[in-house]
Amino acid sequence: MLPAAHAHIVHLWTPPFASDQLRRRLWTGTRQVDAYVTAVEREGQRESDRIAAMGVVLAQAAGWTAEPLTMRGYGGEGASS
Repeated sequence: MLPAAHAHIVHLWTPPFASDQLRRRLWTGTRQVDAYVTAVEREGQRESDRIAAMGVVLAQAAGWTAEPLTMRGYGGEGASS
């Protein structure tokens, strides 16, 4: 439908974004609250980047040019940072 479209693939994530299984693994590996929070932030950003990159691949498969944009939110759904 839009052969020359350009898309921004956006993913807004709010910590703790990581899955329960990942949070448990990170907690077992750290045992210090500050290190745990840092690890959850790092892994949440990585997961957000991965999801946005998948969206870019899908857009490119449709013939579009696309670029990822990930942002960390500080509130619930619909709130921006």
